[in-house]
Parts: sequence; C-alpha cells; structure tokens
Amino acid sequence: MKRAGSDDTLSGPPSPVHGVRTPSRRSILKESSGNYSPRSIGSNSNANLLSLTEESHGTMKTHQITPEEATSILDSRILENLSPAENAIMMQQDLLNSTHLTKEERISIIYTIQVLQADPDGAGVPFALQTEYEDEMGDEVNDWLLQDFSGLSSRSEKKHRSHMSMKSLARGVLFALRVQRSLEKSRPNITDSYQNHIPFDCTQEEADEIFAALSSIEEWGWDVRPLVAATKGRPLQALGYHVLKRDGCNFAEQFSLDNATLKRWLELVETSYTNTKYHNSAHAADVLQSVFSIICMEGHRYLSEIEQMALVMAAMVHDMGHDGMSNIFHKNALTQRALDHNDQSIQENFHAASLFTRMAADESVNIFKHLSKQHFTQIRQILIHCLLHTDMSKHFVNLKEFKGMIDAKGQVPDEWVDESDVLMAIVLHTADIGAQAKPVNVAKYWAQCCMQEFWEQGDKEKELGLPISPQCNRESANVPSAQVGFIKYIVQPSFEALGDLFPVVQMTCLPMLKNTLSHWQQQEANDKEAAIRKDDAALAASSTPNNTSPVAGDLQNTTPLPLPQHARVRRQSMIHKNVIRMVSSNTPEITRAISETSDTLIRAGPTKERSNSAGQEGQHDEVKG
Repeated sequence: MKRAGSDDTLSGPPSPVHGVRTPSRRSILKESSGNYSPRSIGSNSNANLLSLTEESHGTMKTHQITPEEATSILDSRILENLSPAENAIMMQQDLLNSTHLTKEERISIIYTIQVLQADPDGAGVPFALQTEYEDEMGDEVNDWLLQDFSGLSSRSEKKHRSHMSMKSLARGVLFALRVQRSLEKSRPNITDSYQNHIPFDCTQEEADEIFAALSSIEEWGWDVRPLVAATKGRPLQALGYHVLKRDGCNFAEQFSLDNATLKRWLELVETSYTNTKYHNSAHAADVLQSVFSIICMEGHRYLSEIEQMALVMAAMVHDMGHDGMSNIFHKNALTQRALDHNDQSIQENFHAASLFTRMAADESVNIFKHLSKQHFTQIRQILIHCLLHTDMSKHFVNLKEFKGMIDAKGQVPDEWVDESDVLMAIVLHTADIGAQAKPVNVAKYWAQCCMQEFWEQGDKEKELGLPISPQCNRESANVPSAQVGFIKYIVQPSFEALGDLFPVVQMTCLPMLKNTLSHWQQQEANDKEAAIRKDDAALAASSTPNNTSPVAGDLQNTTPLPLPQHARVRRQSMIHKNVIRMVSSNTPEITRAISETSDTLIRAGPTKERSNSAGQEGQHDEVKG
C-alpha cells in the first residue's frame, strides 16, 4: 500500500537493501543516482526557528515551517496502530523515494532505519497507546493495555529462546489427510465402547451429549459451553483426551502415552485449575480448541507431530493453578508466588513449575515416563517456552519478533524448521487472547467473565490498600471501550500477523473478529450517547431559575463542569511536543540542538562545513525533552 504523499519513482537502477523491514513488511529501500540539491537546516531569529534552505538552478529558496504546519504534518502522517519507531521508519522509507538524494543521504536514512529497528522493548507499542487523553476513561483503557501487554507503566518507557527441532516433513504433509479421515470418524463406531473415547465414567446418554459437543472441534467458531454442560464441568479432560487420541492423528499412540496414566494426568491438570471467573478449566479447553483449530488450518504444515502434541499440551496447562490475579497484583502484594519467581512472569513460571513438580512427585501421572530422553527434553523445552510467552507483558516484543520472522522466511515451511518455537509461542498466545475473534455471543460471554475477574481483583486490591489496577475498578471500568481498545491494538494485529503466514486464519478468523469489534463499537457509541444525554440533563438542572443570568460574583464562584466522559480529546505526545518546540522556539539551546542535528546529518559531505553556532559561549546547557 502506498502512503499518501509518497513517490514510488526512483531514478537509477534499484537494488534491494537487505535486513530492512517496514511495518507493512515490504522492502522499498532502493539505491538511486538521482540529482542532488544541497539542503541544510538553519535558523531565523526574527521568525520561526526551523527553515529549509534549498538551492535550485543557482537560486536559494527558504521555506519557513510554522508550528501549525508541523502539527498538521505529524497528525496526517502518523498511523496510530504503529509504534513511534515504526512511524519513523515509514517516514524514512518515504524519504528514500525522493529522486534528489545523494548516496550519503540515502545511506544515512538506511542507517537510521536500522537503528530504529533495534529499538528497546516497548517500541513496538502502537502510537495510540502511548498518547494521553483528557478523560479518565481513555487513560484507564490505555493504562490497562500498556501495563498488561507491554510491561510499560502508564506510557513511560521503563522497562535464547531454547528450542530443539525434530521436524518430520513427511508427517506434516500427511497431516491434512489424517485430519480429513478423522472427521469421518469423529463419533465412535456403534460396536465400539463409548468408554474408550471418554476419560471418565458416564452413561450412554451423557456420552452422546459429549460426542455432540465434540463433533465440530476443528471449526474456529466452536463454543466450549455445551461441552462444559455435557461433561458436568470437566471439559478439559474430555477435549484433551479427544485431541490426543483422535482417529487419524493419535498422538497418544504414536508417542507411547499410557492410557491410564493419560487419564490421571488429564484429571490432575483440570482439577489444578481453580474456580475463577475467567482463568478456569473452561478457558483452558477453549484455548486448546483454538490451538487445535489453527493446527488443522495450516499449522500442521510447519510443525512436526511431536511439536503439535507439545503445543496442544501447552494449551491444556497454560493457566494451570491460576488464582485469578494478575502478575502486577502478585508483585505489589509481594505474594509467595512473586517471591518464588522473583517478580518475573510470576504466573507463567508458576504454571510451568507446578506441572513438572507434580509429575516429578507422582509417577502415576507422569505421561512422559516412556518417552526417550531426547523427546522428553524437546517437549519440556517447548512447554516452558510456550508457557512463558503467554505473559501478556511480552505481547508487543513477541509480535514484533514474529513479524520479523515472516519478513525473513515467508510462507515456506522448510524455512521455519529452526524457528518453530517462535511460531508455536505466537499460536498459543493468539489463541489465548482469541476469544474476541469468535462469534459475537461467545466473545461477549468471555469478555464478561474476564471483567468479573478483573473487578474481583480490584476489590482485593482495595481491601489490601494496594493501587487498583486499570480496568479493575468496577465503579469506573468501561467494558465496551476496553474491548474496542483490546481488539484494535492487541487482538487484531496478532491475527493479522498470523494470517500473513496462514492465509486460512485471515479468511476464517478476521471476519468474526471484525463483527465482534463492530458490536463493541456500537455499544461504545450507545454509551457515549447516554453520557451526552446525562450531561445535558445535569447542565439543564444546574441552570439558574427563571433563566436569569448569574451575576459576576456568582460566575467567579461557579465550579467548572467536568469534561464529559464522551469528549475524548487527545493530547499531543511528547514526540509531537519536542518537534513542534524545535519549530516554534527561538531559544539559544534549541538553536544549538538543531545546528548539531544538521552537523550530524551532513558531516559525511566533504564540501559542507559544520555550523559555528554550536561552539558559541553560553550555549552549553543540555536540552531537556
């Protein structure tokens, strides 16, 4: 897609510059031998500081840039779904399309892009989430998304993989055929005992209900709730058993998982989940089905069978023992979990440690006891890697890494052999946050469960005297706005990235996700309408009787009305302010800063002299952003 105002025509023969990635994942870095007009950044003490002086055909032309123009340019060119670094890269890419760049300037821009791509954690966070808003509702949603999904705190930028690949390409090619055969055998044969397909005792009538709920688990829009009801609260055992022993792709048989041990292991895992509103065994079963569906779509082409088995197991145990509290809560409350795991991915480390500790302590639930040392090591590494990458605070970093992998490797399964751990982690994470990409009725149910759990945490934080986490205050949380932000900046970019690798995911999941987004946007609009009516009513009620105007003294004592919640006004980001300050300010410090910037950009040119303004006395104070 071509950005507005860009010119894709370059003079001279283009040649690719390797290692440069744009947010749109297409390389447009090309060399050019076009004509050059000397340019410099200068100052004018009588007008605005920043001006552009250009020599054209022997005539010098000076273009003044006003703060208003700078604001307009920034607002028109910045894309809110990209991070500041990614926006800067996009702007630099547009500059490369110019036909009036020297080789030195072109290389300097490419170098700038490389530096921006090596940005620190958090630089992949979308611009809109690093922008302040005037109303508390906007701030709370932004703070929640930043705190939980980037590790940053309230828009402040604080802040080897292990893998063994034993990929079997032949098995991957055969997977689709096996899934097709398994669909034809999704229900047991009449002569076959139903007890061989369910890991716990039940009646024939109950078994029929379970089989009916399991009949379409390969479909993305599947709803776990009928299975929860049919199994009397044991959906994870039934679904896990069905996936691991499914006809046509029987992982349990292939990797010698003892059947009795497998049943005990599944019971152990499910009973380790607590009765929280959201992070319960139904959520684990929902994530398991989502992972299995993605594997059926296209994941089987990229993963060996042992990797597929390890990935579905990771989905089963990924929130094992979750207590309904976030990592931030455990860190602030200094709980035993926080102490045990040194405040690092607290819940995720707890889930992984709990699984292997329980298995090591009880041989009867150790389903890996018959595996070779090599297979056990590989599965353990995959489980740990995938579970730790479900830490939501690593979202933007992991997504940025995955996008880079797609740029480098494309849709060629062989190219992913040594990076399948990155792919497995992103599949599990996307499934973990993927409830909003299901049909609207399913998405609404899980959103309400999640918010209920948030509010219970907020109640606990209030009771303990801890800071109430964003979206955890039941009195101020806004569910539609939270879901809109969550989908736009977290869920949708994840599915779009996964869809770049798996086109079926793009065709299947994104339409449902957009339907859900439209639902929440409509709810948000309805809430704003209601807020407007409420504000108007409050204003009318506060009017002076008989429509008489208040006297001057009354005006001075009148408390200004608070900004209505529906009036969401974006403040300029700090980067905006710094740029505009350099345009409008006429202080010596800013003059020095711009002169030094100009010197740095042009010092490669042998005919250009450095500005003397940087050496003037009394101008050595550091410029503070």
